[in-house]
Amino acid sequence: MVNGLAAAQWLLNLDSVSPGLCLNYVWRAYAAQGASTGMSAGTAKSAWDQSDGKHWGDRNPPAGAAVWWGTRYDGNDDGDVTISLGGGRVAATDYPGWRQTGSCTLDEREQQVGREYLGWTSSIFDCPIDLNGAGGSEWNLTDRPTTDIQRLVGADPDGIHGPDTDAKVKAWQTANRLVPDGIWGAISDAVGFAIAVDGDPAVRTFAKLQHRVGATIDGVDGPDTTGHLQAALGVKVDGDRGPVTVTAWQTSVGAKVDGIEGEDTWARTQAFLNTGAAFPRIGEPSTDLGRNATDRPTKDIQARLGVPPTGTWDRATSDAVATFQGAQGIDQDRIWGPASDGLAFPPAGSLHGVDFSFARIPVATLLARGVRFVARYLWKAKYDDGRTNKGLSADELAQYRAAGIDVALLYEEDGKELLGGRAAGVRVAQAAEEFRKTLGLGAQPIYFNVDFDIAPGDVPTVLGALDGVASVIGADRVGLYGGFAVIKAAFDAGKIRWGFQTYAWSGGRWDQRAQLQQWANGQWGDSVDFTRAVAVQFGQAPVTSTPPDPEPKPEPPADPSGILKLLQQILDFLKGLFGGGK
Repeated sequence: MVNGLAAAQWLLNLDSVSPGLCLNYVWRAYAAQGASTGMSAGTAKSAWDQSDGKHWGDRNPPAGAAVWWGTRYDGNDDGDVTISLGGGRVAATDYPGWRQTGSCTLDEREQQVGREYLGWTSSIFDCPIDLNGAGGSEWNLTDRPTTDIQRLVGADPDGIHGPDTDAKVKAWQTANRLVPDGIWGAISDAVGFAIAVDGDPAVRTFAKLQHRVGATIDGVDGPDTTGHLQAALGVKVDGDRGPVTVTAWQTSVGAKVDGIEGEDTWARTQAFLNTGAAFPRIGEPSTDLGRNATDRPTKDIQARLGVPPTGTWDRATSDAVATFQGAQGIDQDRIWGPASDGLAFPPAGSLHGVDFSFARIPVATLLARGVRFVARYLWKAKYDDGRTNKGLSADELAQYRAAGIDVALLYEEDGKELLGGRAAGVRVAQAAEEFRKTLGLGAQPIYFNVDFDIAPGDVPTVLGALDGVASVIGADRVGLYGGFAVIKAAFDAGKIRWGFQTYAWSGGRWDQRAQLQQWANGQWGDSVDFTRAVAVQFGQAPVTSTPPDPEPKPEPPADPSGILKLLQQILDFLKGLFGGGK
């Protein structure tokens, strides 16, 4: 490994150079620091092709890196190479004029040579460059906080780039099929974190796509990337994104299905890549158009999806259904069933939400799919061994708040804990309160779960448990999750203020007093349930307990025999007799 910054300084120290020999002098600069190779190249472009550790299109090369340009405006493919000084500047030959060496910005060099910018490499041929020769400050070429990167790769998040972080970054890069050079650039960042959803495909988008489909990860679009995408989609692999490929691709990410690659297709792709999900296998165009499996008139569905309302289930309708289903993250089976219908025609004034336990759904996905709130568990966020548990974490809560997504609170052990009666209610309420306070949440309502088809004989026991809950958190915060019978019984008995009813065990009936309705299970790859809020307040905000009525003033004592009245009359008579007044 050679000191790249020292090589750049060597180049700048030359008094003069022979014109047009950028690769010769750059190689000699690295060789002066100990570089050696058995490779050779006649042009800078050929050397770029052979050099390891490519960072395509990244315009923030670290100090010491080899920086490359390719084809010139007139088609000349000889290329150009310089050495980065860091901070967007390079050491270059023939700058500012022939036979000179000097420093300039990337833009200045690009304007001078008139060539397409390729990127930078962490090796010259097969010889690694020590990019830490700049003092170690150039390892992170993005705006990503060091602590975030350290958490991702499993290093101690102390914000300091030391040997442990360097080793962990390289190990993570190796595991993700990246060049293990320890440099955190645009490609590593795209693989590790969410990318922008802007409909404009660039290095980060292609890198994330390549990582997802198993293609070579270089951030550059090409036949290899397309071929791997085609294999993932289950269509003919020919490296050409024709109408069949684009249609399957659009269907898989929930974009408008028109066979034309455009901004909507790429924006939907970017959002889909951020979910971490694998591309669904679509296959070649199907002759199965699906069907309307609900009582809703087909004309109404067509009008909702923006296709001509002919009332006939045709290809246009089928494609529009597949697009809608993909955008919502549900099975793209082209069948208009309860899930599709519930999303397209929600009750007036309701809000769309999801509840889930072990899944971790990116906020960008929630927003893209119209989610306004989540129902999450008060529980441990991690197992002792570090695996994800079902509980809401502080980081997760902060992300929801920043995105304007409301949070309702659930507590559940095995779903049958309230069968323990009043004592169990006290215990679970105390446990839930501890988790709530740890998260710094206000006194929100909490939904305690009856997650089974309860027998009528067990309902009184559950009502007693709710009394125990109320003794801990107050009656105004007591909520219950369950089927129709137990929700109705709890409301009728005045044991709850908040209801979260599931369609399960409900026989199609809804208690109109329940603020939340869980109306579909096992969505988004069996990771979430669909829930809707049918009241403005559904437990997303702290509540203030209603103060008790003031103590009534004592009534005067009764005078059943009229004795007090008689005495008052005698007193009045005496006052009148002796000249007194009332």
